[in-house]
Amino acid sequence: MASVTSMPSRRLLSAALITLLSANAAIAAEPMINTGGLHAKGSYDRFIVKYRDGSTERRNLAAAQRTLSGVSKRSAASAKSPGLAVSVQHQRRLAIGADVVRASRKLNRSEALALMDQIAANPDVEYVEVDSRRRAYFVPNDEFYNLQWHYSEATGGIGLPSAWDISKGAGTVVAVVDSGITTHSDLGANVLTGYDFISDPEISRDGNGRDSNPKDEGDWTATAGECYEGSEASDSSWHGTHVAGTIAAVTNNGVGVAGVAYQAKIVPARVLGKCGGYTSDIADAIVWASGGTVSGVPANANPAEVINVSLGGLDEPCSATEQSAINGAVSRGSIVVVAAGNDGVSVHRSAPASCNNVIAVGASGRTGARSSYSNYGVRVDITAPGGDGEDGIASTLNEGTTTQGAEAYAYYQGTSMATPHVAGVIALVQAVATRPLTSAQMERLLKNTARPMPVACGIGCGAGILNAYQAVREANTFQTNEYSVYAIGKQTDTGRTQVHVLNGHDSFQTYLASLNTATGNTGVDNTWEFKVADFNRDGTPDLWGINKMAGSGKTEVHILDGATNYSTYLLHKATPLGRTGSNSAWVFLVGDYNRDGRNDLYAIAKTPSSGKTEVHILNGADNFSTFLLHKATPLGVTGNHDGWVFGLGDYNADGIADLYGIYKTASSGRTEAHILNGANAFSTFLVHVATAQGVTGIDNAWVFQIADYNGDGRADIYGFKKNASGATEVHILNAKSNFQDYLLHKRMNLAALGTNLSWNLGLSVF
Repeated sequence: MASVTSMPSRRLLSAALITLLSANAAIAAEPMINTGGLHAKGSYDRFIVKYRDGSTERRNLAAAQRTLSGVSKRSAASAKSPGLAVSVQHQRRLAIGADVVRASRKLNRSEALALMDQIAANPDVEYVEVDSRRRAYFVPNDEFYNLQWHYSEATGGIGLPSAWDISKGAGTVVAVVDSGITTHSDLGANVLTGYDFISDPEISRDGNGRDSNPKDEGDWTATAGECYEGSEASDSSWHGTHVAGTIAAVTNNGVGVAGVAYQAKIVPARVLGKCGGYTSDIADAIVWASGGTVSGVPANANPAEVINVSLGGLDEPCSATEQSAINGAVSRGSIVVVAAGNDGVSVHRSAPASCNNVIAVGASGRTGARSSYSNYGVRVDITAPGGDGEDGIASTLNEGTTTQGAEAYAYYQGTSMATPHVAGVIALVQAVATRPLTSAQMERLLKNTARPMPVACGIGCGAGILNAYQAVREANTFQTNEYSVYAIGKQTDTGRTQVHVLNGHDSFQTYLASLNTATGNTGVDNTWEFKVADFNRDGTPDLWGINKMAGSGKTEVHILDGATNYSTYLLHKATPLGRTGSNSAWVFLVGDYNRDGRNDLYAIAKTPSSGKTEVHILNGADNFSTFLLHKATPLGVTGNHDGWVFGLGDYNADGIADLYGIYKTASSGRTEAHILNGANAFSTFLVHVATAQGVTGIDNAWVFQIADYNGDGRADIYGFKKNASGATEVHILNAKSNFQDYLLHKRMNLAALGTNLSWNLGLSVF
């Protein structure tokens, strides 16, 4: 309108025409679907709908109800059973002009999102969102809660009260690998069966070696120099009890202190006695806590989502033993959180904080500054309150000096006290996450949601101060733009297949890595395909090379270890599949089909004898020795050329990977998306749609990948144009609009890669 009314000859336009033009402009705008109020385990029946100014629904409430009745009819027509149909009724109009509408039954997250999509399909809708409930922020009535500044104060705290309105950690388990635990009424209800891993009676103080009693016998030392030269005599610290209380003290019981994740449970693993504990015992405890097997020790009935390790040694590098135990724990799904150390030096001098696959925690004080004692450096991932000066961390303790006495509470300071804040927040996140986050994902979430330190730390304090509320709030949406592009060069001047990783956080403009792999040249055809995915569950993307014309007479899988920058192999395997050729008759994908935490190998047969495009899935849990599925899909034969490409992603936000068939040479004049439903083993279609993308041909000038770019829970389509104007481009189609608009058009910092198969492109986190 500004361009019209600014012209002198148009100043006499009637008000009616101006109103009409304004209405048309509004209709052209895309409706906003606000998903911020949707949570993984919530249920919803009330929504707020705002119709555009000038719309029929805005002027007439009866028209608004008629529109909603149309939504109800469409729901009934698409429902798999009458009980799943949803009717929608207008409730009332708000003072701001928006309307409250109500569904006929409670909806889960995916159902609510589908209903919101149906409502927003009306071009008169300006926005639709959940009518969320608000509650008074939970404030515990524990006696000493007002002394726990580290939870709620704006400067030095972690924003915990707001987080408690979303999660309290129910259903999660945190293992505390420490000195054991004392009897304490403010903690006991949240303690599960643990184990004493101290194998040397000299330091165990209970007169024996390993046993099933994780009671803290104290680390009291009687004389100076008893433990090591320069050490002092000291009373017992009851360190494990203090750490456990910060994580999960019983809360809102009118006594004592509050715990960060007070509906979580603690599994104590005793490894520290007089003069500390041995690496060998600590390693076994980490393995056991994560659900691994330790000879002579009963299985842990409650494997831990989080393992808190508030201990360490100065000027000792991460040992191979520690690293192996940590890697195993991470591969089993546990997240290992480690104290950075209290020596005021670079964390690379402190183990196990200097190990890989851990979240290393530094300490801050009440002012938000780095605590004077806290170790620092690039290996610190995040900072949390550990106390400094006169302000310590209040938690559970014991009054005894040499043996256990009466239960008590006390202030302690240290990175040991900062670490359980992080472990507790991880428990809060896992309790509400749609799917448990991996260690690498959790690290990114905590870093992405951390708040800047009020007092700058120029020597390495990680991403900032732990932010409990933002971490819990973004548990299911943090993945926005986290995917990096892996460009895999199959024929290189080095004689090696190369990997180049472009950073997703700056729209693929900078490199995160450029590496030569242990694999030689793999050619310019379809004999080899490459995929990027975590094979050994260590949180690092590995490189999968699928050899379709292997000398063994079988299609082989060769997996390069991402943790060694693809310099070593994790697997060489001849699968039950025979040779699958040097053309596009067979293509391969990687994903967790049976949701057992292991990535499986999908083999897509495009020209099968059944007359259908088939899916054959090899089981990642047995290194691809057996099949999980043989399926003829409803999709017809899709040929042995590149007119069709395939990918995996969650289209309908139900937590299950669907199969995307992308048709590059569609009769519609558009690149089409045909998506088969993963929830019923690809027996039905979720959508057939001509996308906003034009025809993209039958060669390799365009390749496609599937991932959730904007963090809305739906997998978008990444289209890579390999021969565009001297550079490779990325164009991302929005799943929420059924691929009718773009989320990104971008030239990547990657030269044109041509129209053949000498380059593969993949997506993963880095």
